[in-house]
Amino acid sequence: PDELLADFLSGCVDFPPADADVAPLVLYEFGRLMDRFASTELRPDEAENLAADCRSMQELAWHRLHTGHWKDVPVFWRRLYARLAFIVVWLGQQQRQAADSQVGDERLHELLAVCDRGLLLGHPLAQLAGLADRLHARLPAVPACPPCRCCPLAEATRDWPAASAGPARGRTVVRLTRPSLEEFGRLKEPVIVCGVMDHWPAMQRWDWRYLLDRWGHRTVPIEIGSRYTDDDWGQQLMPLSEFFSRFVAPRCAAAADSGPKACERLPCGYLAQHGLLDQLPDLASDTDVPDYCCLGDGEPDVNCWFGPPHTVSPCHQDPKPNLLCQVRGFKAVRLYPAEQSDRLYPVGGGHLLAGTSRIDVERPDLAEFPLFDGADELLALLGPGEALFIPAGWWHHVRSLSCSLSVSFWF
Repeated sequence: PDELLADFLSGCVDFPPADADVAPLVLYEFGRLMDRFASTELRPDEAENLAADCRSMQELAWHRLHTGHWKDVPVFWRRLYARLAFIVVWLGQQQRQAADSQVGDERLHELLAVCDRGLLLGHPLAQLAGLADRLHARLPAVPACPPCRCCPLAEATRDWPAASAGPARGRTVVRLTRPSLEEFGRLKEPVIVCGVMDHWPAMQRWDWRYLLDRWGHRTVPIEIGSRYTDDDWGQQLMPLSEFFSRFVAPRCAAAADSGPKACERLPCGYLAQHGLLDQLPDLASDTDVPDYCCLGDGEPDVNCWFGPPHTVSPCHQDPKPNLLCQVRGFKAVRLYPAEQSDRLYPVGGGHLLAGTSRIDVERPDLAEFPLFDGADELLALLGPGEALFIPAGWWHHVRSLSCSLSVSFWF
């Protein structure tokens, strides 16, 4: 039997758990689906009916995943959604292979998208990720991408970049080279930590050619719009190759040829705060969790930030400490102490964006927000191989000065 299929079936033996807080009918129906799927022989009509029944149960799980706040959805429904996605995709490719002996590219794209939705909405199921890798390997290579011409421009600006980033008002963040855990644990304000990413394979491998060659057809969530606080901001699912061709390449060319202002006039898309390393386990093997994250409680939350020049994260604060690791490109970061929150004019009031400032800190309107004039500002220019430590509660505004590949660890 296929090793991937055998691994999936063995992993479903104890799923769902006996104490799962879900209607007994759901557990019973899923058990029946698994019994049918585990059958040694399925006639084409039986496989088609089973796939249809799995899609129906996926629809039920989808509605549960979209009811209430995401963090409050029982993990059972995410795990169920991912397992059903595996069965649907497995049956889909088996049916087509039996019918034509070859699955067309369009059908492969459809099945791969089902895998990615299972990983994005469901759970980072290793067998589903492995199935996605198999499908991707059967698709043609994506078109070659042009070399990035905006990173060398940003690298040449080692002092605080004034272009399109507003005036510098504060002092520069200190750089430390591989401080001990004891030293790191005593830090009370942001620092740039050097030397902690030197052993990452990502430092040699990660560029857009590498990403597109290996994962260009994979579906990822992209934020559309300049800032998440804008009214026209939204999100779309699209292949990584489409994200590059629509948003990254045009803005890189505009930044290199005509400067930041021309770049900012183009549409903006950003792969922001996404658990890409869970979705693409092979990509995760190019990185390593920094030792400093052991000072937190439990496993860190790991997210990727891949985007074109002059993406902006508005000034906001996070409840956990963050180690923002820069693999490619440059970012300009403005930081403000947590105890000066009143000077940052938070949205507040229990709003979804309560931890976001109402101020554009690059071009502040001091008539409307006069207290900001006295805020203590720190400035960090973050380059490849450097990690910015942001203590819990510190306000920070981030602008990418070139196309940028970053990984953040909240711990």
